Amino acid sequence: FFMRGALVLAPRLAVLVLSVDDLRERLLAFIDPGLEPMGMNWQANQSLIAVGSGGLSGVGLAQGVQKLHFLPHPHSDFIYAVIAEELGFLGAVAVLGDGVICHRQAVAAAGSLGL
Repeated sequence: FFMRGALVLAPRLAVLVLSVDDLRERLLAFIDPGLEPMGMNWQANQSLIAVGSGGLSGVGLAQGVQKLHFLPHPHSDFIYAVIAEELGFLGAVAVLGDGVICHRQAVAAAGSLGL
């Protein structure tokens, strides 16, 4: 049932995306991030630079540079990039691990309530 719906809607969605200039540009920018590095992909590229500059152990808590002028809204939209820069790969994996633990506990709590 779901696959039939997807097969019917996919061509319509493709026509819609390709017919609207803004949506087409966003899709192409998503597919090829190097297409427009100073325009639409500026934020994504700066985020990747922040993550890459963190290395294994990071540059140190509150020592990140990308959040100062390069990442817009580093406290909300790009918080994971800031964490990866300051705490490195190990800190980023720890944050993901905390998320997995919280999710498992929430699922277990919902299961015990019969939800």
